[in-house]
Amino acid sequence: MIRKSLLYIIPLIFLLTLLTLYQWSMYTYGDQEADASASSPNANIRVTHEGASAYVEQSFTDVREGTYSLRIPEGIKNVDCVYEEGKPCLLEKSSTIVTVSANKELHFTYELPFEDEGWVSGVWFIGLERSDSLVPMDMEVSVTEKQPSKWLWLSSYLEVAQIKKDHIDFYQWEEGKVAYFPLYPIAAEGYTEQEKGLITYYSKNRLPEKTLEQIQNMYEQVSDEPLIVMVGSKSKPSRKGFIHVSSLNLHTFKESWYYSLLTAGSSVPEEMNWLIDSVVAYAANTSPNTEKGKKIKTALTEQLTEKESEKFLTSLSKEEETSIPTYLDNMLGKVKGLETSFFRENMSLETPYIPLYFYETKEIVVNSNPVKVSWRPIKINGERFYPLGGLATLIDMDVTGIPSENVYIVKKADDTWRFSLNKQTFIENEESFGIASEVLIQVNKDVYIQERYMKDLLRLDVQEGNQALYINE
Repeated sequence: MIRKSLLYIIPLIFLLTLLTLYQWSMYTYGDQEADASASSPNANIRVTHEGASAYVEQSFTDVREGTYSLRIPEGIKNVDCVYEEGKPCLLEKSSTIVTVSANKELHFTYELPFEDEGWVSGVWFIGLERSDSLVPMDMEVSVTEKQPSKWLWLSSYLEVAQIKKDHIDFYQWEEGKVAYFPLYPIAAEGYTEQEKGLITYYSKNRLPEKTLEQIQNMYEQVSDEPLIVMVGSKSKPSRKGFIHVSSLNLHTFKESWYYSLLTAGSSVPEEMNWLIDSVVAYAANTSPNTEKGKKIKTALTEQLTEKESEKFLTSLSKEEETSIPTYLDNMLGKVKGLETSFFRENMSLETPYIPLYFYETKEIVVNSNPVKVSWRPIKINGERFYPLGGLATLIDMDVTGIPSENVYIVKKADDTWRFSLNKQTFIENEESFGIASEVLIQVNKDVYIQERYMKDLLRLDVQEGNQALYINE
């Protein structure tokens, strides 16, 4: 009787345990599917400019419950933060962390310095960050200008209102799911406005239509977003949605536009500027300022086809925020269908240049048996290379290295080869000389053998399939 009862009780206990664990996971992690489809928070920002300061009132609504980091503009002062019922926000760690309760609104008031047209920045308002990324929001921004005879305000986003009166101007724009909001004041007099497609130009003199046509033909192939171009302001920063050029032609436009994409409205570490310069030089077909930058440009030029280059550069215009080296590696990898760490490995100007190579991601099958390895073959200029030491662990082959002489001795069955790095000659069976280019190469201190010499010299059968690389002895 007891045994029969246990047959029913034990499954019931197991089922109750599963239900309890499910409820706990829902409480702890939330409904992931609902989270993915949740609407963006709303941000309403009202700017009032008068004299040397811009006074800002900012509200967040529909923000998910949790703890956020605050992205604070430079020069901000007199910051107040309250919830909708008037209680002060819980600010922690030097006022950069805020806790949001369920269904609560956040209200900020603060003051920003205003000097001249250089006031514009991609980071001019308080933003919310979570998991080291800015939270995209549906944004509505308005500006009240109390010196209308002196200043005009511009944004590349959708303008929904512009009201001008004798002593005050009012502007309003909006945009959905963005982390940055380009906003720019210019002198009320002295600029000529010209529109061409999605681009609006402001300059002291009228710009040639031919130049505007050239830029429009290029821009419409890589972006579908509105853009404002300020001509004659060399020292001003370019930000996403706004670019500045001292004089206008196709090259200066490309340089400023790609720089604005890579910086994405953020301040860039000084040590990263050379890398941005290198990618911009590649995009605009200009000359980088450093020798290492020239090598990066050459590598991209040699290894990307015209279509791959276009896809790579177009991808830059789709991001709101980027971690530059990691993002560039990811985009470059997607273009080639392989993985790379090219930009991360070359991130520092002080370290030696590492060639552009891609990791093979296909499975490796040796003598009809899939194998697990801690290394990957690499591809450079379309040629595949295998790590010499790694290959020796998979097949009946011995490798002896003499690093001080850059010599590597490979023994397979009754044959022996003596290969040298940076030389086009090798010795086979201690008696005959051979000539071949790049049998071995060194990348990041690892020595690799080219696949075609695995076939021609080591007499291995190496084939590439859709899902795997096959090596047979």
